[in-house]
Amino acid sequence: MSRSKVADLLEKLTRLVPGISGYQDREKRRAADKAVRERAAAAVLGCREKLLGIMADLARTKGISNLESVGTLEQVAVKLERVEDELRFASYGYAGYFDREGIDLDDLKTLYEIDVELLEAAGNLEGLVGDSLPSPPASGWVKELDDAVESLSRSVSDRKKNLENEGS
Repeated sequence: MSRSKVADLLEKLTRLVPGISGYQDREKRRAADKAVRERAAAAVLGCREKLLGIMADLARTKGISNLESVGTLEQVAVKLERVEDELRFASYGYAGYFDREGIDLDDLKTLYEIDVELLEAAGNLEGLVGDSLPSPPASGWVKELDDAVESLSRSVSDRKKNLENEGS
């Protein structure tokens, strides 16, 4: 069956069954929501993997300062993993938001603003980690990295709170 035939059938179906077009719109919003979260989670995963590589390099070399750096970076890596999990597994809690009939444009605008903030925070984290991490990492860089992770975590929390408040 050709795409135009399928499109014609879908159009006919939407005329025959009231509310089905809203269902399609909700499905598109769910897919977009998942794409945003997956993009941010992929950025976090990439940063965490680079960080784990640096930690492994530091652990192989001798020296107390290297071991202290590994411990500090481990704390950041744990935070990164928690944020990644929150992003990847959030869909179940957000379903109610996208099931509503007639989502208000202001609500969508707020969600989109939060999504932009989330992706910018993930991009900032990626830029900070980059391709060449300091080895051993300077304490200022580790603090900046930790602050970037906290900023991303706040964006994820803000997004979750917004969706939970608007979905009820």
